[in-house]
Amino acid sequence: VVCLSVVAGAVAGVETFVHSEVYTTLRKQGTAEVMIHFREDANLDELAFEDENQDGTISRAEKRSQVRNFLKDFNDRSQEKARVELDAVHVDYTSYWIANAISVKNLNSKLLENLMKVAGHEIKSILPGMHGGIYRVKPTAVGNVMSKNELSGDPIQWNIKKVTADKMWEKGFNG
Repeated sequence: VVCLSVVAGAVAGVETFVHSEVYTTLRKQGTAEVMIHFREDANLDELAFEDENQDGTISRAEKRSQVRNFLKDFNDRSQEKARVELDAVHVDYTSYWIANAISVKNLNSKLLENLMKVAGHEIKSILPGMHGGIYRVKPTAVGNVMSKNELSGDPIQWNIKKVTADKMWEKGFNG
């Protein structure tokens, strides 16, 4: 059973969910490794593609580049207050521009409190136990149906293995 705790009071009417395991780890160890998910998602419908090389067509490479830049700019704006707070205390973190999330290695209670004050209305949730940027969820049954992975005890789905993503994770790639 997964329990969530609510941190209230960052901004009236806005709640940020903090997983109870984060509080437990903070009490026991003083710091916790967490993933901070931000409330706002980028709306790619706002993106107007441009013909960057002026050849009369917009290539797939141009589109990829523009989507990447759009998401990175959005991420910078969305995470700005939290990143300023994290930089101020020199904590180790990684920003993920596709997911609009930040992985923090050593979050302490004071930093959690400060993040809630300065950026709580922008943060949707804080989850525990990030390992290489991937939050690993224990398999659970949906209704009375269990997947082959759940029955075998294997936490990695067949499609991930097919493209050998699990092998890349072992090498440290997780982007």
